[in-house]
Amino acid sequence: MDIHLKTMINVEYNRSKAHLTKPDTKHKRCLCFIVGYTLLAAIFFKIMCECDKIVTRPGYEWITEKYFTEDAYKQTSCRHELQKGEVWLGNTSGDNQWEKGVQIPSKYEELKTMRLGRQAYCVHGMPISRHYCLPLIVNESEESEYDRILRQS
Repeated sequence: MDIHLKTMINVEYNRSKAHLTKPDTKHKRCLCFIVGYTLLAAIFFKIMCECDKIVTRPGYEWITEKYFTEDAYKQTSCRHELQKGEVWLGNTSGDNQWEKGVQIPSKYEELKTMRLGRQAYCVHGMPISRHYCLPLIVNESEESEYDRILRQS
């Protein structure tokens, strides 16, 4: 939400809250605006979180393509892909997130156990197109080296 709009809403909300004992038409309208806007914002964020309902710019449709593994909707995380001694570091789009396809970022090429998983998930447990990002996985033995590289960049 735009910070200026949020500030305006908070100010108007505080004004209307102070006058709730004697509501007039102006404050009723203001309160209705706040409630209405809050509902619209909640609906907007719900839609944005549902990966299959995001509208993309022309030429970037592959980002929301339903290119998933066969069992993508049976899981909510890539943790089932981890082998013994491996940790999931997060999702990656590689070196360039605006190009179709995913590879291990070049800054991690010195890590021998780093690999890409098969299916990435958003924070809400919904699968993300495999053309856009994949889970980044490394063995626990190289996790500290990964942290060192991450801090340097």
